Amino acid sequence: MRILSAGIGAFSWIVLAFSLVGCGTSVVNVAPERSAWNASEAFSRAYWRSFAAPKPNELADSISLFGTYYYTPTHGYLAGGVPILDLAGRRLGPRLSVADFCNAADEGAFRAQPSVGKSYRSYTIDGALPASDAQTDCSGVFKSKLSLYTQGEASEHWPVIVAAFERSRYRQTTAPYGNGKGEHWLVPWRTVATYNPQITQGTVLYIPHLRGAKVKLPTGQTVRHDGYFFAADSGGGIKSGHIDFFTGLITPRPSLLPGVDGSDQQFAAYVIQNPELTAHFKGLHRMD
Repeated sequence: MRILSAGIGAFSWIVLAFSLVGCGTSVVNVAPERSAWNASEAFSRAYWRSFAAPKPNELADSISLFGTYYYTPTHGYLAGGVPILDLAGRRLGPRLSVADFCNAADEGAFRAQPSVGKSYRSYTIDGALPASDAQTDCSGVFKSKLSLYTQGEASEHWPVIVAAFERSRYRQTTAPYGNGKGEHWLVPWRTVATYNPQITQGTVLYIPHLRGAKVKLPTGQTVRHDGYFFAADSGGGIKSGHIDFFTGLITPRPSLLPGVDGSDQQFAAYVIQNPELTAHFKGLHRMD
């Protein structure tokens, strides 16, 4: 769960900053490596490159974190459903159920058919129009979150968040699983959403205990993870000490990765200073 990451300029309650506790992580300044993965292909083992464990001189900062998950849901076309609009109010084609519409805003991206029988396309949230009319009522979908807020047990201002979900606007994207921050492509099991004042976009993270973990790619193929992740997304729900792992098309559930299941499970992550790794991940994510 990112809570509105892409196109977030319209949300005043999401703060973008460049420094807090220093000035964020140090990012290797290197040009992106050209990636063979293109927009028409699923992310598969052919594009998964495994790297050796880092050398001691490549380890920079050590950060204690906890993790959650988010994904790109896939929806069919629902005649009579809530239409997906762009910032100008134009219909982009897809129509979703109320629950799917509201959850799409929560995840930040989705795949859907623009009309009956058409191939699936990807859409990324592009902001919201606070002065516009709500397209639907999301309060029922997020009833438990709103209840926790009312009881003083939620740090996020869920009434404001839900109101933004109801006015969410989108753009079609060529990125197979939607965009992270800006135009960055989301890459299954590589992308993490981070709190940018703590972990800067473009940072390579190494999480030792996840080396060797088995993950499933969108093609159904499995690979052994090498422990490296790349900061290419953000979100209003991501605060200091928290990262969100992008699972691709897999619905989030507890412990998809060992030892990653919310704030009760802390783990160590290391900032990596390695030009080869940084160039590779920048290329995959289309980060200039």
